Amino acid sequence: MPPCRSNTKHIGFVATATTTYEEPFTIARKFASLDHLSGGRAAWNLVTTQYIEDAKNFGRDEHMGREDRYERARESLDVVRLLWDSWATDAFVQDKATGQYLDPARVRLTNYRGKHFAIKGPLNVGRTPQGQPVVFMAGQSEAGKELAAYGGEGLFGTASGKAEAQREYADIKGRMPKYGRPLEALRILPGLSVYVGRTAAEADELYEKLQALISPALAVSYLSKVVGFDVTGASLEEPMPQRPGESRGESLGGTAIGRSVLDMAARDGLSVRGTYERILPAMGGNMVKGDPAQVADMMEDWYTSKACDGFILSMPVQPRSLRAFIELVVPELQRRGLRPREYRGTSLRDNMGLAHPVDPFARNQH
Repeated sequence: MPPCRSNTKHIGFVATATTTYEEPFTIARKFASLDHLSGGRAAWNLVTTQYIEDAKNFGRDEHMGREDRYERARESLDVVRLLWDSWATDAFVQDKATGQYLDPARVRLTNYRGKHFAIKGPLNVGRTPQGQPVVFMAGQSEAGKELAAYGGEGLFGTASGKAEAQREYADIKGRMPKYGRPLEALRILPGLSVYVGRTAAEADELYEKLQALISPALAVSYLSKVVGFDVTGASLEEPMPQRPGESRGESLGGTAIGRSVLDMAARDGLSVRGTYERILPAMGGNMVKGDPAQVADMMEDWYTSKACDGFILSMPVQPRSLRAFIELVVPELQRRGLRPREYRGTSLRDNMGLAHPVDPFARNQH
């Protein structure tokens, strides 16, 4: 199937689907279809759903506990990949001379039965351009780290500083060998907001202008969502409150990003105002500010010191900030050999440096 007309040629498409409230067959079909339509640029962001109220929209009175959610997520991931492997790359012969459209020996039933799922298969979408769409994850709880080591290929990092990022990087990568996975099979990508100017003073000016526009009411509301509890009643100049005593709801919900923000506020002695002034410019991730060389220095330092494999970039003002990054920082990264001058290939896997999964039918031929 040729890819559909698109305004982009190389940008990957990462969409979210929850394993807690969606079935593997539906997930596999959606992302296989997107991979075909995009010519091999699709990725699934696997989540288990943090919001406890979501249960009531899916016929359940209570949200599934964390342990059960991650057990189901791991099984779902296995089944989705089995479904993606339903068809050989060459299953559709489409030989006009013989009239043969399909080779039935090159397709197989899934016939899976486990604790959470029972699926006959096969998937009703042929093998995709990437073999399988890339699998992203975001969770960095203990269970989330284990799942990422088991089967993740892209991970949205949540560390709020280089030292924390290095610890998380070593921790998650260190779990991969027990699953028989090479370290390069998972790319850990922390968030990074970039404030860049032709000079450091120009970058400072943009930053200060944006800081002055922050509405305290909106900022505190955003902060409450990030940390997972309401802080709107706290004085802006008081120390940032820590999470109240763990209730059942909070233990079911909450995020690694929220915990990271609270840890940062406690570590640095931040007030409520100081906390939101810190996280809003970084959108809950990390921030770099300066001229092109200063921005590239930070990115190179994190990359070479094994704090990350790359970054998820956040641009504070669009399209200005994105244009500035492309025009000012990318050439500096290329000059240092940190960014290729051309895309590595046509697929998201190619450009992330990830291997294409081997067609299981090809393995069975030998």
